[in-house]
Amino acid sequence: MKPSISIFLLFAMLTACATGPQPTSEPAAQQKLAPGIYATDTGEELTEEQLLDRLAEHQYVVVGEQHDDAWHHEIQARVLRGLAERVDEVALGMEMFQRPFQGPLDAYVAGEIDEEQMLEQTEWAERWGFGTEMYRPLWLFAREQAAPIIALNAPRELSRKIAEVGLEGLDEAERSEIPELDLDNQAHRKYVRRAFEQHDMEMSDERFERFYTAQVVWDETMANTAVEFVHNRADVDTMLIVAGGAHAHRGFGIPPRIERRTDADVVTLQPVTDPQSATMEQLGVAADFVWIKE
Repeated sequence: MKPSISIFLLFAMLTACATGPQPTSEPAAQQKLAPGIYATDTGEELTEEQLLDRLAEHQYVVVGEQHDDAWHHEIQARVLRGLAERVDEVALGMEMFQRPFQGPLDAYVAGEIDEEQMLEQTEWAERWGFGTEMYRPLWLFAREQAAPIIALNAPRELSRKIAEVGLEGLDEAERSEIPELDLDNQAHRKYVRRAFEQHDMEMSDERFERFYTAQVVWDETMANTAVEFVHNRADVDTMLIVAGGAHAHRGFGIPPRIERRTDADVVTLQPVTDPQSATMEQLGVAADFVWIKE
């Protein structure tokens, strides 16, 4: 597994354990979550249709994932279909594709190339590598609807170089690719540092700073790409963004970085496969809605 992804897989694993409100003497925020769909601000349980109605009210919908969890991708596809039924024009933004490869995605949606060619030209196997069968329903539906698929992510070469030499080690052309960065989110810093400590991954403060900056460049690039696309496409009512759980985090991932750039609001949904330990209070920090698997 490539280092630039591992920390976000870790987030998905940490937040994949959740259960829901059951009769107990604990305060509501501390109750475990049973299977179902919940609004984390109130604890209200929703039907799928109610959830989709609420998501469709927003211009940006971010749905997190654990990359190797097929059920998470099933939920993302159901959300995409639900949004398409509720708004005139929907776009699909994907962490899995990097910005230099937008052309093949446009050609795929236009019917000019097939899936095999699209995957080859976007270098899926080398740059992402997770099973295409889990993501296929997303891009097949987008193509059927002629809905744009947006390559959100920074080039791997850029994020790796930042992790190695920092921003100061970039040349002028590379610096021009870096959007405005917010490196001061202390909750995010603590989260990333704690992830390293829990996995016995030691690094100097200097190395941590470079690595942390590379992670922020991922989130900021995806947020900036999404905002630029929607700004330039007045016909698009809603963009669904699919990304790893930490990227989708309400407090420090893509959502606040979109909101810093635009007046449009962002709503987040986190699928949770294995409800064991997380509480409504814990999940409410990460997402506006949670969908706990039966």
